[in-house]
Amino acid sequence: MNDFSVQLKSIRKSRGITQKQLAQAVGASERGIQSYEIGERKPAFDQLIALADFFAVSLDYLTGRSNYPDIVILDKHGKPIIAEAIVNE
Repeated sequence: MNDFSVQLKSIRKSRGITQKQLAQAVGASERGIQSYEIGERKPAFDQLIALADFFAVSLDYLTGRSNYPDIVILDKHGKPIIAEAIVNE
């Protein structure tokens, strides 16, 4: 698994988004995004949530704690439900 800085850069590039575009979308500075991507700084919790929301990935995936980008919700029996399946119903 990747650490946050590698993961953020990888996700951003895979979506074809520039650092400037990402910064504008999540209310950060371009320099802030650069700092995150080179591992110079870590985002505040609210910024981390904004990044995960923007990319529609889980916090675990964004921070490199999981290799699975989908947001998983458990039903009342503890069975995982992919959030995308809920949206499409």
